[in-house]
Amino acid sequence: MKLTNNAQLKVLTLALPVCLALASNALASVGGKMTFNVLGSPTTDTGDINTATSYDLPIVIMTTGSGEFAIVPPGSILTGVTFNVSDGASFSFSNPTIGDFTSASITEYGVSPGNVSYDILGTYSGGALFLSATPASFQISFAQSPADTGPIDGSGTLSIPPVVVPEPASLALLTMSGLGGLLIVRRRK
Repeated sequence: MKLTNNAQLKVLTLALPVCLALASNALASVGGKMTFNVLGSPTTDTGDINTATSYDLPIVIMTTGSGEFAIVPPGSILTGVTFNVSDGASFSFSNPTIGDFTSASITEYGVSPGNVSYDILGTYSGGALFLSATPASFQISFAQSPADTGPIDGSGTLSIPPVVVPEPASLALLTMSGLGGLLIVRRRK
């Protein structure tokens, strides 16, 4: 049975979302998230989170786990976590219960007076959970009130697969290529 161009377009239009949904479900089934709170008195090199380049987090406690991290007991503690925002490989932790994370890049986002967030991409390995290094992201946010001088609070989330926000240029390129493909199919009619 030969399909007309219009029928081919309908099949393609219906098949593409199904394929994307199946692929995203396959990726989502491997991994999970762990959330953390920063305890103690986090410090920076400048005392101001908006101008800081290095952070010292004395105690980081895991609060919840989901997905494959649901088996990690809440209350697991990381100590002595430090990082420098200008050195993409400076954030790491190792814990027999939580696992190991080593950063490859650190990107600042969500900056406002008294608030700053970092997206830290790297690799995670967690013993029985993920035997080999797995791409992951650790997103950490800090708040300081009053801004510039107050105490610092922080929280973070380790995610597998990594949470990646596409650049606007990538979204524009994807949209234009999709529209171009539709125009080619339509022109063949």
